[in-house]
Amino acid sequence: MVIAGIQTDVERREGVAAVGCLAVLIVLLWSGVCTAEILNPGFEETYAIVPYPRVRPEIWDYRDHSSFDFYCTDLWQTEGGLAAGQYNRIGRLVNPGDCHSIRQYVDLTGLQSIVFDVHLAAYPSGDFEHFEASVLVGGEVLWSQTVGGEYLEQHADVSHLSGWHWIELRETALDSGAFGTAHWVQWDNLRVVEVPSVVEASVTLDPATLNVRACGKWITAFIELQEGYSVHEIDGATVTLQDIPAYIGAEGWAAAEANEENVKDFDGDLALERKVKFDRAAILAIVQPPQVTLTIKGNLTNGVAFEGTATVAVVDKLAEFRKRIRQMRDEAWDVPQGPKGDGAKCQEIRDRLQTIRDKILEARERRGQRLQGK
Repeated sequence: MVIAGIQTDVERREGVAAVGCLAVLIVLLWSGVCTAEILNPGFEETYAIVPYPRVRPEIWDYRDHSSFDFYCTDLWQTEGGLAAGQYNRIGRLVNPGDCHSIRQYVDLTGLQSIVFDVHLAAYPSGDFEHFEASVLVGGEVLWSQTVGGEYLEQHADVSHLSGWHWIELRETALDSGAFGTAHWVQWDNLRVVEVPSVVEASVTLDPATLNVRACGKWITAFIELQEGYSVHEIDGATVTLQDIPAYIGAEGWAAAEANEENVKDFDGDLALERKVKFDRAAILAIVQPPQVTLTIKGNLTNGVAFEGTATVAVVDKLAEFRKRIRQMRDEAWDVPQGPKGDGAKCQEIRDRLQTIRDKILEARERRGQRLQGK
């Protein structure tokens, strides 16, 4: 019943329920004509409330509590002229766990994260304390903060979720008391980030120069992912280099899942890399001097694909030796006879050729000894 413009608690709750049902209906209808999104993300679309000349955001549902209140305010904002503000009523008793929340039902299919701005402050003065601001999705806390201040471009990762879920913005009491200060949580500028079709990867190969004649078993790749993704999520069993699969074995570094041996800051740049190894002979069989660009691909544990490339030099030491010998032989034969000193130059070139031949024989002998030792 409404008397002289004053709405009773029963009327107010019935109105909230109606608004909540309408919000869900609107979101469901809207989803048929556009991709997943948050409606009224800046809280600019409002409706008037009584008994105070204040406004609340359209579309958004809310779960009320007698010791809290909320409305759209211009005390702080980052987008448009308003933000949604929650606060404890001055002098009203709260107990730990008491909370107020505003929420919206959103289809999270294909979304990577929810991004938002939030401000925690005490009015008229003092520090923000005794309360916690949090973002929940489907009842799961994905972000929280208890220290006063302005927090911009905050991310709540929803990549592990799909389908319809409640996105809930909550203020929760941590302590008991009837506080003489209003502790505000102000939310603004919510938006969504869609899952990219392919996550960008930065790849470093070791060795950085591939010698097609060199001995060795592995070529190692170190993978970093674009911001917002963790290399802990890489499924090693899906990783390939030029369609050659990464080695998966009993060794710790060769496990398909991430662990302390295959995820480290290997290059000291303060960013973690995932290490995987590939059969050297298989890679060398498909490369040619002087350089090659190799593509690494794979999936994260949630099925999202990633891809990156690395360009490395390719050399053939034996072919270079043979080329140099031919050049020096040609130089020796091209030296004309007659003038003083030409014979000495021919002998110098022949000596250098012999030195190169000796080095080749020594290298072959060392290689044979290594192979016998294996």
